[in-house]
Amino acid sequence: MPEGAHLQAGRVRLVFVADIIPPELQRIVELLNEQMDPAEVPAVEIRRYAWENVQTLVPRVLGQSAQSERRKGAGWTPGSLWTEGRLLAELEEQGGAAAVAVARRLYSWARQRGLELGYGRGRTEGSVTFGVRRNGESFWPVVLLSTGKVGVQLMQLMYHSPFDSEEIRKEVLRRLNEIEGVSFDASFITRRPSLSVEELSSGARLEDFLGVADWILGQIKNPGPGVAG
Repeated sequence: MPEGAHLQAGRVRLVFVADIIPPELQRIVELLNEQMDPAEVPAVEIRRYAWENVQTLVPRVLGQSAQSERRKGAGWTPGSLWTEGRLLAELEEQGGAAAVAVARRLYSWARQRGLELGYGRGRTEGSVTFGVRRNGESFWPVVLLSTGKVGVQLMQLMYHSPFDSEEIRKEVLRRLNEIEGVSFDASFITRRPSLSVEELSSGARLEDFLGVADWILGQIKNPGPGVAG
């Protein structure tokens, strides 16, 4: 291929990288992805987490909508960005219409509350996390996995107030354990308690789970006395 052919054809990738990607920038990036074909414009948020003597950087790719990826005809390659369409297709293949119904209800719940959507780049496992910000701090409490699991990410929340309190995390587990058929032991306060889409498709379990998720969002948005932010 002649030198500069990719540039001439518009096959370029413009990447925004920051420790915090504000919602306004994410919407701009999504708009650019819709309008710039075949160019790609992802935004990469790199958050630093510290616990005692351990520090880690966690990247999250934002801004590539399912619509723009489908419109550009981007084929799947290992490590490429997952989208709503890809997740739903994978869930349908594994769990049928019931799994898709659970996923669509999660998306609806997240959008009704104005939550941010963050997609992963897993080679064999896709994910979307539903997040919210408080004073520039990002919280990603709920995750949907392409393997058919829906989890509460206590292992990440525990580094942020008020979930750095063991009692608050125990309260999350207590509320989850009130869902019919659910029983997580105390070790899950530093893990990711998860339910399968099959479990959540039965009875009132999904709505009960979303009730717990709403309680978590309430703790994030309106922390109690003595909690910063």
